[in-house]
Amino acid sequence: MELAEEINKIYVEVIIAGKVDPEALKVFEKKKRIKIFEQGNEFLKVANDSNDFKHIEGGFVYQDADIVGADEVKNSKLVSQREATESEFTDLEIAYKVASLTKSNCVVYVKDSAMVAIGMGMTSRVDAAMCAIKKANEQGLSLEGSSLASEAFFPFRDSIDEASKVGVKAVIQPGGSIRDPEVIDASNEHGIALYLSGVRHFLH
Repeated sequence: MELAEEINKIYVEVIIAGKVDPEALKVFEKKKRIKIFEQGNEFLKVANDSNDFKHIEGGFVYQDADIVGADEVKNSKLVSQREATESEFTDLEIAYKVASLTKSNCVVYVKDSAMVAIGMGMTSRVDAAMCAIKKANEQGLSLEGSSLASEAFFPFRDSIDEASKVGVKAVIQPGGSIRDPEVIDASNEHGIALYLSGVRHFLH
């Protein structure tokens, strides 16, 4: 019931949970449009389709589905002087998976295994970073000690500079920019652990 009351303070359309107590259900009785699904002992399963279709004018594009590999984050390359702590690395894994499913250009901030900020669908990566920071500030959420993931490379060091201002400690991104050395230098200047996955994810 305590969790239900917290959720009820914000606008939510759908809740998926392993089990919902009858007392908790009563909290949502006045919300006529909310949909609540119980999974029971079954975990929510992703289809993991190997192929994807996108409609275009006059036809469609048939392509391989964009899926994060099981060991994609674990196999990423540390390119900074500082290495992420175990908890920071766990946050990187979560942030990276969320970023891969988020509309490009995007950045995702995760702290203590919870997503705390996201900037998405922007034309500039630093704009995505600034949008997420602004939203976190408005909500009174601290990004100090958080980990950051980007689904594509940082074309400039500016996103790393902005991340350092709010206390980001670890970053993961694909790499591959001609300015990767500048981004690595920025990470070292700010004491941020930087990992390159070598894999670009893309959602439009």
